[in-house]
Amino acid sequence: MDKGLALFTEILLSPTFPSEEIKKLHALILAEIESQDDDLTKVAVREFRRLLFSPHPYGMDPLGKASVIKSITSKELLETYRNFVIPDMGVLSIVGDIRAEEIISSIETMLGVWSVEAEPVLSPPEPDLLSAPKILTLKREKQQVHIVLGFPGTTFNNPDRYALQTLNAILSGQGGRLFIDLRDKDSLAYSVTSFLGLGLDYGSFAFYIACSPEKKDRALKALWQEIYMATGKPVTDDELERAKKWLIGTHEIGLQTNKAQSMDMALNQL
Repeated sequence: MDKGLALFTEILLSPTFPSEEIKKLHALILAEIESQDDDLTKVAVREFRRLLFSPHPYGMDPLGKASVIKSITSKELLETYRNFVIPDMGVLSIVGDIRAEEIISSIETMLGVWSVEAEPVLSPPEPDLLSAPKILTLKREKQQVHIVLGFPGTTFNNPDRYALQTLNAILSGQGGRLFIDLRDKDSLAYSVTSFLGLGLDYGSFAFYIACSPEKKDRALKALWQEIYMATGKPVTDDELERAKKWLIGTHEIGLQTNKAQSMDMALNQL
């Protein structure tokens, strides 16, 4: 434990970003960006988030822009680290076979001298106000159509998230309404689902369907019908019970490791 904590402290207090390692990461990230552009599902989701959230950072590609990635230097990474990794704004979560008193004492000894004078971080811009539907069509030389249809959602700390999570569980997955009705029964899609994006500032609730070009209009119409049904007709008791059991079960399974428990507690504290 002492050796691990000493290494952790060294990395936290004295990080280094060697230029040679950054060059390797440049190549890996640029390859991932190129690969993403060939994946129409990822492109559709990326462009949906851009339309919904820009100019807020949620509308940006997490992988970044190739031109920016190529220009990042060790100095810039270190400056960014020092502006965001600040002791007064951090949370340390530890889970495992430890004695709390001992680990707290060790941490206070090793990190007690940690002090950072960071530059103030500006608040990000808000997303553009949605006054009318936004539609974007990208043409690719492939015999597939990928559609994302979505709406503003809610945040991590909003109690409405639980109702949306339950509705999403009813609609998505191989046992969900969308898969059963649009894929199994009507054969309109290769893939169909809904997905919920919960952020600290904003959120989204969206629907995704992939189909052949000749089925696009029928598939989109059927997807809208499912949305209208979900918003205008109560779910059945059986659907609700199955969704609750699934959500509770997956949550418990997801917390079986020390790492998952530690990350969950840290996020909740933040």
